[in-house]
Amino acid sequence: MFSKKTHGDVKKSTQKVLDPKKDVLTRLKHLRVVIENSELNDLKPFFDQTYSHIYYVFFENFVTIEASLKQKGHKSQREELDSILFIFEKILQHLPERIQTRWQFHSIGLILKKLLHVGNSLKIRREGVRLFLLWMQALQHNCTEEQLLIYACLIPGFPALQSEHGPRTLDNLINSPLHLQETQVTPEEITPLVPPQSGDKGQDDLTSYFLDALLKYMAKGLEWKDKGNQEKGFAFLFANFMKYYLPHIFPNFSRETSLFNPILDVPQLRSKPYYVITKKDPETNEVTYCTKDAFLSARVSVIRWLVSFWFEPKTNPGLQIPGIEGENVPKNIQRAAAGLVAREEGSCRAESGDGSTELEQSHSNTSTLTEREPSSSSLCSVDEEHLTDMEIVRKVFYSSRENVNFIIEVFRQAFLLPICEAAAMRRVVKVYQEWIQQEEKPVFMKEAEDLGYSPSTSVINLVNSEEHRSSYPPEEKEQEEDKITKVLGHVRNPSWTRNSSYQNAINKTLELEEEKRNVYAGVQASLQVFITNSANILLLEPANEIGALLDEHVDMCKRVLNIYRFMVVHTIMNKKTWEQLLLILLRITESVMKRPQQTLPLSQGRKKFTVSGTTCYTTLSDSYSSLDQSKLGCVRFPGAMG
Repeated sequence: MFSKKTHGDVKKSTQKVLDPKKDVLTRLKHLRVVIENSELNDLKPFFDQTYSHIYYVFFENFVTIEASLKQKGHKSQREELDSILFIFEKILQHLPERIQTRWQFHSIGLILKKLLHVGNSLKIRREGVRLFLLWMQALQHNCTEEQLLIYACLIPGFPALQSEHGPRTLDNLINSPLHLQETQVTPEEITPLVPPQSGDKGQDDLTSYFLDALLKYMAKGLEWKDKGNQEKGFAFLFANFMKYYLPHIFPNFSRETSLFNPILDVPQLRSKPYYVITKKDPETNEVTYCTKDAFLSARVSVIRWLVSFWFEPKTNPGLQIPGIEGENVPKNIQRAAAGLVAREEGSCRAESGDGSTELEQSHSNTSTLTEREPSSSSLCSVDEEHLTDMEIVRKVFYSSRENVNFIIEVFRQAFLLPICEAAAMRRVVKVYQEWIQQEEKPVFMKEAEDLGYSPSTSVINLVNSEEHRSSYPPEEKEQEEDKITKVLGHVRNPSWTRNSSYQNAINKTLELEEEKRNVYAGVQASLQVFITNSANILLLEPANEIGALLDEHVDMCKRVLNIYRFMVVHTIMNKKTWEQLLLILLRITESVMKRPQQTLPLSQGRKKFTVSGTTCYTTLSDSYSSLDQSKLGCVRFPGAMG
């Protein structure tokens, strides 16, 4: 078992890191000793106090390793690159405040360009994506247009960005073409660090491979002094993801979807997609189907990623470092990881109480160096780090109505997937099932009235807007009013007369801001939206001629109808929710019963799918019987659907 070095050893290593007389390789070795053996709370102060020495040691060793890679490129040099990138990661993690001021801006940018070069192996490129996202989280709004363009080009397969200089790709952003005269100094061409090796495993779908990486690493936080910057960092990256990638992934993404003012139009019957065979297992003869939608796999990746923040994975009782299965991990990294896990095992059990934790689910079978190594932000448990990331993402998504509506719309898009993607649809149905059945609801399913919100104005009742402003200290009150006048498009004048229209404008702006932050839509609105959106699964024309897809479709229909039935028996629903449920069930029943008979090679197909119609009809009957006479009198049933 690996033991932790004594405090005296760490102190000696710290002195040797700072000793300019030592060669940079010796200083690097002692830097690793300090990182691997320091207490968690001591690492960030150490980086803050010695940042100049640390970066010098890192950069000098990186240059040496880069030269060795180009000359030899042996496995030992690649392990050294992994080792130096471990230090690079710690610099990005522990010095975000300094990086945000563009400290070492060009140097860090150059290193990341070398890692992102399209001529590198996929593993190095993926590692470059992860480190680049850490850098952008630190920079946030201090990044330049170049960083935003690189971010928009990280995932291959998307249309090239158009600019005044022509189409922008990752290749021409890393090596920008310059029109220089012969006498001018030209920049050195950026070349790959580690080209693909003969034994490297390729990827059939590079778009999904890098999209999964970007989504996964976008939520990884940094060690900020102000913990609120963790949420700001994720929100910044995600806002740019929505800007550059979302329109291509979800071309029919609806901005009108709202949980707070829901559109409850009954969906129409959807025609059957054209399914093609993409893969056939020679041993089991199992066939995989797909449609010809260009970004279908990307759409599924985003849905699965978003679901992962609410879909609870099974607990693994053993503490593990994810990603080491089947990979050749450098021995120095194995020793570091094993030592960290061993010395922090006891403190983790004490902090976690019952010791129950959750493991992060990765959407990719590949991993990089830092996936094998616990982050310094939570070295005692990878599970706790994941939970922290999950909490940050949830907090951002719960922070405004716009973000809550994004969740609801992405889940609606999941219900519109073809049945060949039933696995992703099942996850969304499972999340809704847990939300509806569990006592502890997500924030947006809680009632505004129970939390002191007025249903008419959505402003907190504890203090009105005027009392809220008067509770500010004088200088904060002035800043608040200055901010509001800027929002309204006015320039603050000291001699401004505080007339009633001015005060009304301030009050209205405060109310609008409060309304945006009021994400309490209540249970009934959530049920109505789920009933309406999930009906798209039952209103999809079945692929009767493909037995496997038909079975999947029947299973999905049963899952949705079982939730409907649970709502009928166990959930209190108001008149509007009852009406919506009955309207949807009538439409589904009508579409199933009126569907024309077809001559099919698979004669059992029609019978199998009719099971869903029978189940739907039974649920509809249960709905009628569950309503007492007074409820039946207040619900208007349509005479005919169509």
